[in-house]
Amino acid sequence: MSESVGVVEQVASKHWECVTVAARDIFSETCATSLSPLPDGDSPKGNHICGAISLTGDIACSVFVALPPNTAVALAQAFAGFEIPFDSEDMDDTVGELANILVGRVKEELDKRGVAVEISLPNVQRGSGNLAPGGDAPAKQGSFQVDAGKLWLGMFTG
Repeated sequence: MSESVGVVEQVASKHWECVTVAARDIFSETCATSLSPLPDGDSPKGNHICGAISLTGDIACSVFVALPPNTAVALAQAFAGFEIPFDSEDMDDTVGELANILVGRVKEELDKRGVAVEISLPNVQRGSGNLAPGGDAPAKQGSFQVDAGKLWLGMFTG
């Protein structure tokens, strides 16, 4: 393992709790659902939508939330108060806003720990398989269960 890979893993591990605490809070507050970690640690397979936001400053990373169609539709309805079809532009906007709220809360958690960052605008992508360009794996990723189904959270660093 190269030294830079070790540093990336250390940064991700050190700040992963900020992501999971933020996600637990925002999904409870905005979608009235609880978030429970799953032991399987798998990656999104099949069709999904992913909202990601970059953080820059004391650390450089991106945080993402990936949702399969059934979870995305249910969370979007809970968040917006009305049905939003998975294949609509409104779904892109909703997932982007959920990612924005999530990473805003991650920023608050990092601020509490003395880590100063700024956040980018959300980037929403659809697809299947790997979430990263070039096939890079996230430095940290977890599978979670909400009332509506499964979702994934992750962090790319560097």
